[in-house]
Amino acid sequence: MYASRPSIDHARCTLCGKCVVICESNKLAIREKKLHVLDDCAVCGHCYAVCEAGAVSFVALRPRVFKSFPYNGAYFPPGNPDPSIVAGLIGSRRSVRHYTSKEPATETISDLLECASMAPSAHNDQQWEFVVVRDRAVIASLAGRLLEYYGALNRLVANTFMRRLAGLFMGKKVDQYYSEHYSGVQRRIAAAAGKKDLFFYGAPALIVVHSAMDGNSPLENAQYAAYNICLLAHAMGLGTCFIGYASYLLNRDRSWKKRLGIPSAHGVHAVLTLGYPAREFLKPAPRKEYAARWIG
Repeated sequence: MYASRPSIDHARCTLCGKCVVICESNKLAIREKKLHVLDDCAVCGHCYAVCEAGAVSFVALRPRVFKSFPYNGAYFPPGNPDPSIVAGLIGSRRSVRHYTSKEPATETISDLLECASMAPSAHNDQQWEFVVVRDRAVIASLAGRLLEYYGALNRLVANTFMRRLAGLFMGKKVDQYYSEHYSGVQRRIAAAAGKKDLFFYGAPALIVVHSAMDGNSPLENAQYAAYNICLLAHAMGLGTCFIGYASYLLNRDRSWKKRLGIPSAHGVHAVLTLGYPAREFLKPAPRKEYAARWIG
């Protein structure tokens, strides 16, 4: 969590009290006709965002800069932009599993990480960290480790006796793996024999999102950040895909965490492929009916 205090320009402050009312942590107060900052805060920025006089600022925080497209920091109030555009963007994003050999520029990836850091987080912790992997040899090596790990699991669960025996210790997880993942892993093993990677799909880059586990809702926070990457990537002409197999492995393989510079105590919350799509989609993805209960 950030520890900082808003700076107050008392010459500009009109003592309207909007910042005091909006501060959920009660760190601001008007006393003796002057706005006072009582303590460090989580830097949610609500006070800054409601101040019409421009009297509140956070001088210690870096400016938001994008390098690959113009960005003026505009704020869109509720009702803007057009909801049909936002829904169209969300519905048009696809999980991309075919990539060209073209590599995303450094500035482009940096902008994706910048957008990731704009995600919400519980208590404004913002604990997410990122690893960008563009070394194709490293990506191929990690794909090989995935084949080794899941290949061994497949050999275990393929044997009915061993599957039932393992189930005594692991419960329904073994049968669940067999029913949901066995055939998919077998396809990846067969593809690897033909020099085709069906774990990372030939993507020229990976983005790993990880964080310490001692904060508030670290998994949810990181997944918000990861999905920000996915949405902006789509708007920039790039494709992404969450690779759950890789996240699961990295959380169990300390040697690979070390190789990627991820602290052993950190949780890996998302592994994204990144690259330019090699296939063109023409329609949004279909979705199943969902269950919803309305109360009141």
